[in-house]
Amino acid sequence: MSALEVGCGAGHVMEILSEHLDVKGIDRDPDMVAICREKKLDVTLAEAGNLPFPNGTFDIVYCSYLMLWLGEPVKAIREMSRVSGKWVVCLAEPDYGARIDYPPQLEGLGKALAADLRSKGADPFIGRKLRSVFSAAGLDAEIGVHQGVWPLEKTAREVNAELERAGEPAGGDLKYIAEQAMKDGGLLQYNPVFYALAKK
Repeated sequence: MSALEVGCGAGHVMEILSEHLDVKGIDRDPDMVAICREKKLDVTLAEAGNLPFPNGTFDIVYCSYLMLWLGEPVKAIREMSRVSGKWVVCLAEPDYGARIDYPPQLEGLGKALAADLRSKGADPFIGRKLRSVFSAAGLDAEIGVHQGVWPLEKTAREVNAELERAGEPAGGDLKYIAEQAMKDGGLLQYNPVFYALAKK
């Protein structure tokens, strides 16, 4: 089967799926396209809202962590639908508005990350909007949420990285709270990541 990844970035998902599918990619960032080409991946410089392929070129057209960065996600899904013959899929789109952090003192971390994404032009709540985006594009999609909470050590690494991104200084209160929760085994972070599957 043939597939197109829209907004392929450095090609990590393409590399995985290329073992099972004939995959091409597009990205609007020339640096990402160059990285993919160095990996011998078939990638074109293009915009999600204006795909340079004829109608129905691919069996599957998919994206991952792309919709949150688009000002016009409906336009992108329409284009993905146009060049797809069978499936249009969003593999993963986050929703920081439904995030859970525990202990409760860490709840501000998710809010800080959502604010940072908004300041960069992203929509941190796109996950909950996937059904309406697909519906507006004329597609009836199955919407779901990926299961799972990371193991404790991976959660701790992720929380520490997020504290750095959010500007929490070393030795700050949130870092101390996270370290204590790690020690007592109670540290938990869950950020819902939605998916959408639409068969044409």
